[in-house]
Amino acid sequence: MKTIIVPLDFSNESLLGLDQSMMLAQKTGANILMVHVLELKAGTDITLDYAASVNADLISIMTEQEMSVSNLLLGTYAHQMINKACIPVLSFPNYHLGILEEDFRTSGVV
Repeated sequence: MKTIIVPLDFSNESLLGLDQSMMLAQKTGANILMVHVLELKAGTDITLDYAASVNADLISIMTEQEMSVSNLLLGTYAHQMINKACIPVLSFPNYHLGILEEDFRTSGVV
């Protein structure tokens, strides 16, 4: 794995996803390329086009928490990304990162 794409809208969730992706990149020797999207839900096609243009190996995103039956396990954005992507998508569920997020808040990062 050489290149990981991380879409960012600079929400707490996307910044936590960036942190998780950076840890993965550090362990694998991969490079991180970030793509700024104004709103993650609208950024699926932008992210996929960018990933294709740089020949990325992986897209790393956070799973949203949406309270509907169809989106119980995967949020709309994650679901769209996984269904449309031609490369692997790693989706981190943000409810598992509550402790990490709290650590960021107390350290002044988030």
